[in-house]
Amino acid sequence: GYKAIYNDRLMVPVRERIGVIESGAKDSEEFTVPGSREMVRKLKDRGLTQYIFSGTDRDDVRNEAGILGVADHFDEIWGALRTFAEYSKEQVLRDLFAEHGLQGSQVLVLGDGPVEIRNAKQFGCVAIGVCSEEVNREGWDENKRRRLTAAGADILVPDFREAESLIEYLFTKE
Repeated sequence: GYKAIYNDRLMVPVRERIGVIESGAKDSEEFTVPGSREMVRKLKDRGLTQYIFSGTDRDDVRNEAGILGVADHFDEIWGALRTFAEYSKEQVLRDLFAEHGLQGSQVLVLGDGPVEIRNAKQFGCVAIGVCSEEVNREGWDENKRRRLTAAGADILVPDFREAESLIEYLFTKE
């Protein structure tokens, strides 16, 4: 019941934003982390297999990815199901590692929540904490910075305006 209440409240502003985008009043770019589309495109251009796994309900996150114009860059988009037993970010990572025979450092996790950063570090992944300031879309959100640092993020970024430099660093790092 709590999950349904949470999701219903979460979706109120999301549906409002979708309406604004669909009406043409604002471009979907205004509702993304700056530089994130370029980052996703550049990673895809490098041949990386990309996944979204979100705590938002699966159908909603898939719909949002489509509206934001990024769904085609991802090989799979997971989201929450009815119960924790059916879906968790930890289980998605566990399944990816088992299915593809991956080593921790072969997986890059980008996220703004401590859960995915902790899960990433649990599996030995490279974890980038996104500390975006969502209202003004510029600068750092200090609360996110503290939480993601405590969760063990390897790298912190306020956004992806420096996507090319970040990718260059990631792929030249030994």
